[in-house]
Amino acid sequence: MDRYLRVPLSERLLDDFGAVDVLVNNAGAGLQGLYEKSEWERVYGLIRLNVVALALLTRRLTPAMVARRGGGVLNINSGTGLAIMPGMAAYVGTKHFVTGFTETLRSELEGTGVVVSQALPGPVETGFDEAANIGPAGVLDRLFRISAVRCAREVVRGFERGRPMIFPGAAYGTVMTLQGALPRALQRRAARSGGRTLRNTSA
Repeated sequence: MDRYLRVPLSERLLDDFGAVDVLVNNAGAGLQGLYEKSEWERVYGLIRLNVVALALLTRRLTPAMVARRGGGVLNINSGTGLAIMPGMAAYVGTKHFVTGFTETLRSELEGTGVVVSQALPGPVETGFDEAANIGPAGVLDRLFRISAVRCAREVVRGFERGRPMIFPGAAYGTVMTLQGALPRALQRRAARSGGRTLRNTSA
């Protein structure tokens, strides 16, 4: 990653292919466990991939889109970008960055012809959970889980329609919409309970 910060991938793309019409920031990684027990190198790598790479590519490629008055940025976020999830502090923090960054960038680029959207999927059938050492799926996870193909189709359709936030999966999308109406105090209370449970099982 540090090498790409010195000679950015975005510059190589522009040299090789010219103008980029649509940037899809899809790369991401997860990390589960109590934060104080996390290996810093993994946390730092997570931040560089989920935050720095996304911000850098967007900064490098959007000026040409604005100049052409056309293009798009699609950030693949996560439902955790709107949540409090004990055991995933670093990951959730990076996804909250993506939420705020994307919403604000969308407002800044209003009227320029550049479309900015973010997808906030729930459980999707990929190798993400295994790579992040996330445990067996719970009941809600199994209920909301969709295939990667369905997720991609719904995200692309939402992006083409210019939607600011895309929640792939009907049941999941309904729950996420309702969650947004919950008072923050209730979300914190539920998170505290989950945090205590996690700490007790990790002891």
